[in-house]
Amino acid sequence: MADEYVRKEIFDARMDRMEALLEKTLIEMKSEVNQLRTEMNQLRTEMNQLRTEVKADIGQLRADVRAEISDIRGDVRALSAHIESLEFWGAIIIGAVTIGLSVAQYLQSRRETIAAEVKEQVRDLRKTVLELVEAGKIAAARPLGD
Repeated sequence: MADEYVRKEIFDARMDRMEALLEKTLIEMKSEVNQLRTEMNQLRTEMNQLRTEVKADIGQLRADVRAEISDIRGDVRALSAHIESLEFWGAIIIGAVTIGLSVAQYLQSRRETIAAEVKEQVRDLRKTVLELVEAGKIAAARPLGD
């Protein structure tokens, strides 16, 4: 029986030691679980902050893009109006140049016509003068009493 008692004491001691180890391990595990929970809560908090920041950044980017688009639309409208104005004045200038060239061409042809008429009249006058000179020569060559 003494053997049994020693064995029982050894068994009880081993069991106490195992319980202490299990209790120590359980306390460490609970501590690690609590630490992990704390870290997870911190990560959740950081993720929520990041989400909020990202949403704010996205909102700001959208506002910036909308403002840029609005500015670009305004610039396009201004350029369109400027181009239409240039088209209007370009058409007026082209029309004026066309009319000017037409008038110049008309005046040139009219000048050529007038110059041709003047040349013709000068020829006729020359012919008349030559005829008169010839007649004067013939008259001078004839005696007056005849």
